[in-house]
Amino acid sequence: MIPFPKYDSAQENYGSSTRSTFSGLGIPKCGNAEFADLILEAFSSESYRTVSPAYYEIAMKDKYSRDSVSAQMYDMIKAGVRYDFAIINAQIMADVNPTILTRRQICRELDNWISTWEASEKVFTTNIEAYFDDILALEE
Repeated sequence: MIPFPKYDSAQENYGSSTRSTFSGLGIPKCGNAEFADLILEAFSSESYRTVSPAYYEIAMKDKYSRDSVSAQMYDMIKAGVRYDFAIINAQIMADVNPTILTRRQICRELDNWISTWEASEKVFTTNIEAYFDDILALEE
């Protein structure tokens, strides 16, 4: 296991991105949203302090790493994780997610990026505007 290579010698740290396959949770409209928020925050805090260290230190670095160098590589990868809005919100953008479109173009060695984007731009714009409208409506 090794981190993604640096772009060039000017890049200080290694970087990696999350995937769009993860769990998230939100608070639906309910009788006492503040109490639900309090409980979710408490669970998240406890998980961060107990479950995450056990998972990373015991499972990933000790049990599943073949040696101390692999464990060090894991630390480098974890330290360089970045969260990309387009990846995190990939599901709302369906097949018109710019990140996914770009990856497909590269993997399939296609050179028609502009026409691919132009064909998807209207759907992407509609989806992202609806998403932001939904978020803003939560404030009301």
